[in-house]
Amino acid sequence: MRQAIGAFLILSVLAGIALLPALLGDRVLFPRDARSVVPWQFHADGALREALARERVNDVLTDKNVFDFPKLHLAYRLWQEEGKVPLWNPDTFCGNPLVASAMPSPLYPGNLFFLLDPYRGFTWAAFLHLVLSGYGLFLYLRALGLRATAALLGGTTYAFSGWFLVHLYLPSYLYAATWFPVMLLAAERLMRGGRLLWVAVLAGAVALSALAGFPPVTVYALYATAIYVAFRLVAAWRSGGIGTLVLRPPAVLLGAVLGLGLAAFQIAPMLELKQHSGRGHLDVAELRAGALRPLGLLGLALPDFFGNPVDQGPPLDTGRRTGPLLPRKLGLDGPPPPEDWGNNYLENTLYLGVLPLLLALIALVRRPRPVTWFWTALGALALWMSLGPALLEPIYEHVPFLRIGSLKRFLFLFTAAGAILAGIGFDGAIGVGRLRRRWGVLPYVPLLLLAAGAGPLLLVPELLKNLLGELAKLTPLSAYALPEDELAAWTRNTRWCILRAGAVLLPASAIYFLIRRGHAARPLRFGVLLLTFLDLAWLGYRFNPVHRPDQMAPTPGIEFLAERAGEPPFRVARYGRDAHFALPPNTGMIYRIQDIQGWDVLFPARYQRFMNLIEPGVGAAHHLIGPFRDHRSLSHPLIDLLGVRFVLTHDDWGPNPAQGFVPAYPLDPAGGFLKERVAREGLVIYENTECLPRAFLAAAAVHVPGGDAAFEALAAPGFDPLATVILEGGAPPGAERPLDASAPVRVTGYRSRHVTVEVGAGGPAVLVLADAFDPGWSAALADGSALKIRRADAIFRAVELPARDGPVAIHFHYAGDSFRKGSYVAAASAVLLLVGLLAWLLMRAGVAQRRHPPEG
Repeated sequence: MRQAIGAFLILSVLAGIALLPALLGDRVLFPRDARSVVPWQFHADGALREALARERVNDVLTDKNVFDFPKLHLAYRLWQEEGKVPLWNPDTFCGNPLVASAMPSPLYPGNLFFLLDPYRGFTWAAFLHLVLSGYGLFLYLRALGLRATAALLGGTTYAFSGWFLVHLYLPSYLYAATWFPVMLLAAERLMRGGRLLWVAVLAGAVALSALAGFPPVTVYALYATAIYVAFRLVAAWRSGGIGTLVLRPPAVLLGAVLGLGLAAFQIAPMLELKQHSGRGHLDVAELRAGALRPLGLLGLALPDFFGNPVDQGPPLDTGRRTGPLLPRKLGLDGPPPPEDWGNNYLENTLYLGVLPLLLALIALVRRPRPVTWFWTALGALALWMSLGPALLEPIYEHVPFLRIGSLKRFLFLFTAAGAILAGIGFDGAIGVGRLRRRWGVLPYVPLLLLAAGAGPLLLVPELLKNLLGELAKLTPLSAYALPEDELAAWTRNTRWCILRAGAVLLPASAIYFLIRRGHAARPLRFGVLLLTFLDLAWLGYRFNPVHRPDQMAPTPGIEFLAERAGEPPFRVARYGRDAHFALPPNTGMIYRIQDIQGWDVLFPARYQRFMNLIEPGVGAAHHLIGPFRDHRSLSHPLIDLLGVRFVLTHDDWGPNPAQGFVPAYPLDPAGGFLKERVAREGLVIYENTECLPRAFLAAAAVHVPGGDAAFEALAAPGFDPLATVILEGGAPPGAERPLDASAPVRVTGYRSRHVTVEVGAGGPAVLVLADAFDPGWSAALADGSALKIRRADAIFRAVELPARDGPVAIHFHYAGDSFRKGSYVAAASAVLLLVGLLAWLLMRAGVAQRRHPPEG
């Protein structure tokens, strides 16, 4: 127990050191100060711009700004304002399920830190998960029988590996991977005949991993746990003890099933949305195109060999390239090289540290146990899969749920396997038994190679430069004339990697020498642990910049839009070559600005198809609706149907006011643009005077059988959304009756999960609500009479109203059928788990009473 508490405290101290710049002072984990990018950049004075130019930034991590932060900000704002689970996001894509879109999940307990502070919450959550991930692996390795120091080294390697540290800005990755060691620990305990309490532990770990919101990691973790259980069965069969293990795998299966059941309220909506998503299942060709490049394997030992994203020019200097040898930033003539051919960060991260790699090799040569071979095979399999092997297609055809993300996400399993092998190898190195004589010099080999091979390269930089020039000819860079400054930067990076490896290996070899001589004191062991941590923490420190919080204060242009948000609700769109900078994707969520464009992991494919009717290609990406590039798109009738009241652009890309747009911001008293403010802010806002209201009555209805017919009708020349609504599902009885569109319509209440529309007296009518259709929405009159919601104009909602003698209120409510059903499953799983635990406790109490009956 003392060792377990000590390990937890040590990991807490190490996590605190790794995150020290963000835990202390006025800095938080943010890839760059928002005031260094547009639109906030235009409002920074000269002194601030100079200060920001000296800040360390990392533009590879922009997902933090445009996805995690705005979406969590929206989720918890809705939770606080409405007092309900934030199931629906009204601010992008005309509405989209919020919980169902998985990452970042607002229902994950670790995200509750965000309620306390929307900026520092990420840092606190990262600290907690670094500690828990390392501690979970420590406990698993202790269950395998490793010494406490060796188990702690394995946990440190896992928690502070390159894969973990470069995903601090993408917390769903980190959160989901944290619980994998706990799954292994529970499976190991159950396979050893552990108490049924471990079923609950396994269920909790699986549920938390699923709630974290990154399904690929959870799926791979479950597969790895299942393979591990099969390995334990085979090992027991070989040792003749299979009879005692036959009933234990069902306990593991029960824990996994209960865990998935506990997270069903997250999983069920996500699966439903994925069925209708434009992302769908990736085909094998697309997966292989995004596989790890063989040259990227150099990242195992040389993390900065291809440069670091933070090695760039000042954030305000757009003329500098982002880091050496990142081909998409080279700006050279020639064919475009494959994306990320040599980038060894984010999904490509392989780095485990110099010492863990060496210790993993020791684990393989020092009387390896079966568990050593298992993790070696699993790590090799994960690395092989990340490279996109030729056998990928048959594997993906016969193994379900694998085709859900980039192949490089298998590197998560490689990281776990490497950390486990490092712990096993360190346990062998500090054990009572010595390495066999023929292997005793093995740990010195890397140092000898470093001295013999890298020494001349360090002493003669020109030799290294020529060698790298020849290496470039074997890469996609051979199509380019590599500039001298890029080659010089590559040379500097390589020299730094070699020096860094030497700085770790030299003291480690000295420590190993002392251990070989019989000096196995704890300070020496902790010296190896400290070297490992410092090697990894330095990578994370460079890669993860920190900046001041509260940087995203609304600019005057954003304030102009935010003041007009609310009732009646409206939407904005971006137009032009640099329209992302007018209002970065998803950031409208922070200011209650509804945007027809944006970025999300999952959104309905119908919406993507609808946007492509306006301008082909604007919804080409499976997760992004980009800005309009063609000015003719702004005169499309579907723009009016979307309720786009304002278009954000730049002064030289403004639409023609004759197309129904008039200048709106910034204006002088005479109604013309304030040229000095346009130049200072780089933002122009036009108002669409012809946009339709959010809710209206259609003059006529056309009934079509399904989606294809609806899209064909929308694309027909002369389609007028105000005159005709396209309803799917066939014509009901009485559909030919004339419609009355003369009654007034007003949106009287608009919240994320509840919309109220008031319609005046009149004859039969079809009410169109230009919000996204979803099966989770229901509609009813004020007296409780239910109304059937029809899919209108391919993506919107509509209800058919009877004749009315007076005004009526129609209430649209979102409950999310899949969320509700998933909640029932989660509740049933929780009850089953609690009943099982209670029965087990009562049974234990009965056994204890029989063994120790009361006296007298």
